[in-house]
Amino acid sequence: MDIAERLAQAEPDRADYQRDLVVSLWKVGTSDDPAGCEQFKRALAILEFMSESGRLDKVDEPLIPQLKQLIQERCESA
Repeated sequence: MDIAERLAQAEPDRADYQRDLVVSLWKVGTSDDPAGCEQFKRALAILEFMSESGRLDKVDEPLIPQLKQLIQERCESA
């Protein structure tokens, strides 16, 4: 995840680096990491920003509602 984070920060306009960071955050979120909810929320924020700026690939659009559902189920019900 550190590598994905550094790449995404170094080149914020690269959608592929942002997506890689989203995948890493999602993986950490699904682990037993106590910060999992925050990782899901960060991933969602990145995806929503990419969508609003027209840089989200169509194939990745379903990730937004999936993450929203995960956040609702795992974070807001706790």
